[in-house]
Amino acid sequence: MPPPFDESVPSHTHAAGPAAVASPAEAALPPPKSVKPGHASSTSPSSMQPTAAVVAATQIALAVASDERDSPAPSGEAQTVAGRVWSLAAQLSRLVLRRADGLPTVKQDAASEGAPQAAPERSVDMSVSQLRSKSAAASAPDQLPWWMPRRSVCMRLLQHGPIPRHVAFIMDGNRRFAKKIHVNTAMGHALGFDKLEQTLDWCLELGVRIVTVYAFSIENFKRSSQEVTALMDLAKVKFARLIEESEVIQKHGVSIRVLGDVTMLPLDVQQAIARAVTLSRNNSKSILNICFPYTSRHEMVEATKQIATGLSEGRLQESDITEDLFERCMYTADAPDLFVRTSGEVRLSDFMLWQSAFSHMYFAEVLWPEFSLWDLFVAVLHYQRNHNHVQTSRKQYLNLRNHWQMQHDLASGLGNLLDSPQGAQSASECLSARKQRQTVFLKWLEQSRMDYFETLCRNAKPSQLSA
Repeated sequence: MPPPFDESVPSHTHAAGPAAVASPAEAALPPPKSVKPGHASSTSPSSMQPTAAVVAATQIALAVASDERDSPAPSGEAQTVAGRVWSLAAQLSRLVLRRADGLPTVKQDAASEGAPQAAPERSVDMSVSQLRSKSAAASAPDQLPWWMPRRSVCMRLLQHGPIPRHVAFIMDGNRRFAKKIHVNTAMGHALGFDKLEQTLDWCLELGVRIVTVYAFSIENFKRSSQEVTALMDLAKVKFARLIEESEVIQKHGVSIRVLGDVTMLPLDVQQAIARAVTLSRNNSKSILNICFPYTSRHEMVEATKQIATGLSEGRLQESDITEDLFERCMYTADAPDLFVRTSGEVRLSDFMLWQSAFSHMYFAEVLWPEFSLWDLFVAVLHYQRNHNHVQTSRKQYLNLRNHWQMQHDLASGLGNLLDSPQGAQSASECLSARKQRQTVFLKWLEQSRMDYFETLCRNAKPSQLSA
């Protein structure tokens, strides 16, 4: 049985305890051995063995999760206990890996809070590759001790339940992570992009078809020019890397889509984006939506402008404007099933406000570069626990929306046509013509967006495309 959504406790509290309080899992661990700065931890597997209670808790959580599909709904008390058992296992895995990596635990951070902190002896001089390897090691499930479940076991258990088709991520905490490990902000963002690549691999392996990430908000342009420039340079490098790995993208059938007002970006970044988008435009097996630069309010305004343009150019009639048309005029009409935000912040930050109306929200306490496969597993388990309720609510709303549209159509004059067979046929023809106009308009809108990217590719110099 996956963890429950307990309304008395925010869902983000299941991922990890508050930053200033030691978790129950930490109390089960032996004190960490001293590690010299710049050296790997000398903690042996035997020194990281858990108590019998913790091993039992982990085994119980896995056994209960594997029986979720065939078991009747348990009582609320049992749901809460099983949910906290799984969260305890997730906390324990992170704590063990942090000790093995020589990083401070939550308890150590809390004990030293308020005291002057001296930067680690070599942390500032640490190379990019060292930081990335440490970040990857801190979340690699294959590095777990023998008594923790393997990646393949967890994947199989999760796949017994419903897997979200679309997962959206707010990748929050890069700057705080950089401050935490005493490196500059640009390095924190670079580690965040590396974590994105790792998370995409996990989602692909798990069976998630669509992933949407909030890479850059329009509000981020208000940050310092140095940070914005660093982010633009990093984005250009990452998109260029996607172009270089086009064979891998084609192999997995990944379609890369950039959602947002790309005209706000520097020209060289626009050209790198255009190249990556056009190369993968015909892929349909899986989709990666990169919101860059994006805010939900700006998206709604742009959708309204496009509809107004359709009216002024005669592509649409006033009766063609429906809620469904407005939704499909946005950058993406695919509503996320699971919405994940890291860093402990419980807000949406102007991200997919329209699309996430019926998404399951999960707020993880960890910073984005620290996000692990365990955290993803817990988020998916929360989604599975609430899947039926969310899907039922979504279907009910769609039925209600169709009912509202039918009532509006009847009130606008179509109802008078239903009094005779000839009138009913005319009403059917009117509805069919409206649907046809909407379809043609949406195809035109999509093509106009793609034409912009193709124009960028044609105008780019060869050196810019291969940069």
